[in-house]
Amino acid sequence: QAPMMVAEPWATYLGPFSADFRWVSLDDWPHGPIRCTDGQSAVFKALWSFKGVKVDAERVMLKAGQDSQKPNDLFKIKKENMLHELTYASHPFDVIGWDGFNFPYAFSIHNFEPITGRVHLPPPIHQTFEGHNFVVCSFVPRLYDYHPLSIPAPYNHSNIDSDEVLYYVDGDFMSRNHVEKGYISLHPGGIPHGPHPGAYERSIGQTETRELAVMVDTFKPLKLTQAALDMQLNDYAYSWLED
Repeated sequence: QAPMMVAEPWATYLGPFSADFRWVSLDDWPHGPIRCTDGQSAVFKALWSFKGVKVDAERVMLKAGQDSQKPNDLFKIKKENMLHELTYASHPFDVIGWDGFNFPYAFSIHNFEPITGRVHLPPPIHQTFEGHNFVVCSFVPRLYDYHPLSIPAPYNHSNIDSDEVLYYVDGDFMSRNHVEKGYISLHPGGIPHGPHPGAYERSIGQTETRELAVMVDTFKPLKLTQAALDMQLNDYAYSWLED
């Protein structure tokens, strides 16, 4: 099989309005960090129907069956049980190319600043995003633990409440042997996991890591697809044996 192509994390990528992006409708999905009112859903569905055609806010509201005479530039945001009014210079729906149910949001992993400590800190210090049933963590270049007696390699642990998926983006992954750029590993909840044999010894005296990785923890069990089984490394389990 041909090797997996991995895009450089700093390279320009095609956004959600390009031809290579496929939208998935979430009409029947009741969960998520963003919940829409019936009126908001109607507006988003109207936007969906225009398929990127240039339209103005009045036409969108008309298509959605909403009162287009309302002050479309006035928004009310609820925070700490109080409503705050925001007035926009133009309606945020009056754009070209907007599509879908959720506002797009991008954050460069290179702008994520890590938390470091004298001793090894737990994974939540890497947390970047959170949903009701998952978290996303960023492992970025950082200083290792700087206590004189510290061992930088992470301790063996078990995720009681979540499955864990790690995508190794770039750099040198101190806790793993034979793991290279572009690898993905799955650590099911409840099964102990930790550094490869020899990783503890290698980490002693190291001062920093240049690794770049993304971790997703899900609070419900993940199921492997056939595509995942087809690309797995059958001899990966043997990498845990002592040389």
